[in-house]
Amino acid sequence: MFSEVYEDRLIKWKALRDTLEASKDPLRDVVEAYSHAPVVHNKSINIWDNRTWRGPWELIQENGYTETCIILGICYTLQLTERFSKNRFEIHIITEVEKQETFMLLSIGQTFIQPMGKSIIQHNEAPGSWVPQKVYPMPALH
Repeated sequence: MFSEVYEDRLIKWKALRDTLEASKDPLRDVVEAYSHAPVVHNKSINIWDNRTWRGPWELIQENGYTETCIILGICYTLQLTERFSKNRFEIHIITEVEKQETFMLLSIGQTFIQPMGKSIIQHNEAPGSWVPQKVYPMPALH
């Protein structure tokens, strides 16, 4: 999905969304797909300022993914499937107080996705050491 040619990336992204429609484990499948994204460091994308976040077509065009862009890519991919189109999506910024680390999660209904750790957990299973810092509701794309 992350080839050099923009049109090929669009075709592969559509194919990924199509496979998620019938997948037995679509959340794991989309996390696995984005685990192969080319990682870049881009200081113009600020996790605390959603005005700096890229839209779905910009992500595919630029083809370089920060942690924020990976979360966004997963979110947009799921939002653009029929299967998940009616779900509520939010991006949460969390601080893990024991390790003093801040990271992002994608929330879909009652499920959290943490792509960097490749983990998928229910909200009620979140560790007590996770302290919410900010929540960004994601507008529907359909």
